[in-house]
Amino acid sequence: QMCIRDRIMTISETGNLNVGQGLFIKSNALVVNPQTANVGIGTVMPNAKLQVVGGDVAITTQGNGIILRATDGTNCFRLTVNNTGAISTTPVTCP
Repeated sequence: QMCIRDRIMTISETGNLNVGQGLFIKSNALVVNPQTANVGIGTVMPNAKLQVVGGDVAITTQGNGIILRATDGTNCFRLTVNNTGAISTTPVTCP
C-alpha cells in the first residue's frame, strides 16, 4: 500500500519517481522527508539522513560494510567484521 500525502505522484520519462510533500509507504514503514531529505524506516519523523527504528540494519554481502568519513580529515573507511567479531577498517574512496 502506498499513500502520497497532499501531492500527486508522477513518473518522469527517465523513470524517476517524483512526489511532493514526502513519500510514505505502508504508513511509517518508509518515509522520505522532502524538507530535510531524511529517510525513516519505522518512523514518520526521521532525525538523521537514515534512521531505522524497531529493527536492525543488515549488510550480508561479504566484503561490504559501512563507509564512514574520518572526523578529523577527508578520508573514508569501510568498517567490516570477520567471523570472530573483530572489526577492521579499509580505506575507500568517499562516496
